[in-house]
Amino acid sequence: MNYVDEYISALSNRSCGSDLEYTAEFIVLEQASRTAETVEYGEHVYVTQAIDWPHVEALCRGLYEQTLDLRVMVILARALLDRCGLNGYLGGLRLVAWLVRQRWESVHPQLVAEDQFDPLIRINTLAELVVPSTVIGVLKRQVLARTEDGQTLCLGDLDIISSTEGAQHSEQLALLTQLIEPNCSTELMRSLGLINALRTVLDEMTADLDEKTAVQGISPFLGLSKSLQKWGRVVEDRLRLVVTKRPSVQPSERASSVSRAQNHERTGSTCESREDVVRALDAICSYYQRHEPSSPVPFLIARVRRITTMSFIDIIEELAPNSVTDLRRLGGRVAD
Repeated sequence: MNYVDEYISALSNRSCGSDLEYTAEFIVLEQASRTAETVEYGEHVYVTQAIDWPHVEALCRGLYEQTLDLRVMVILARALLDRCGLNGYLGGLRLVAWLVRQRWESVHPQLVAEDQFDPLIRINTLAELVVPSTVIGVLKRQVLARTEDGQTLCLGDLDIISSTEGAQHSEQLALLTQLIEPNCSTELMRSLGLINALRTVLDEMTADLDEKTAVQGISPFLGLSKSLQKWGRVVEDRLRLVVTKRPSVQPSERASSVSRAQNHERTGSTCESREDVVRALDAICSYYQRHEPSSPVPFLIARVRRITTMSFIDIIEELAPNSVTDLRRLGGRVAD
């Protein structure tokens, strides 16, 4: 997320400013981001109005022009989760992590000598990032990938696969397998990368909190980090299982395989045909799926594999569609 890097770069040159906790702007932000409880009067249930997260995000950005405050940044991270999903949550966590690592001594709310610099107020603020009834619930509803027929796999489905047995477990496991076979979903692999990145940021913040507070295990992120590790492992383990279960070379293909192997012995490990190129690309993808499942390399190879059987014009249309018309005109061919 480029804007996160730009935001951190801008913040790094600023002081933390004043504590705005009791200003009108801060109070408005807290009220706008607060989830009111559902109220019941007799048989009537009054459902509270949903939080306007785009408005909350705008309020956060306005306050951060004046102050560096963990409370504001935590609310911003929650707003980014609601608006931009896992990618937004990752960006928000990175901003919070920067404040913890780089501005712990001066960020608001500040620690005071009268309380022996007790960090509890900050730990409680950070804990708002992992509240089970709100944040974790939203996280579990995030869509990781979609099948061609419109089914969705959510983060919560990985929790079901890793924690339960029975019909629901089998259904979600079948859905995950469908996204891996026959060609692994690019969307799923991207989501796996986000899961691993989220866990990395949380673990780094945990280490920083241990160091800053000199209290081991004080971090509120331990539980979510373990869950993300468990959910990511569900995908990685399934990837390995699917790869190992793929059928071996059919008998009808063995003779030609032996012939190709003999040719390779004479000419070295080279590709002698377009089919050899495709097999080599498939072998590379298989390696990454087994050993580096979060790598983006298979995504790029998939595109290369797709164009190996195309004509020159089709390749240009795939890679640079805006150039096809000019190319046809240059060759004396104008599309209807």
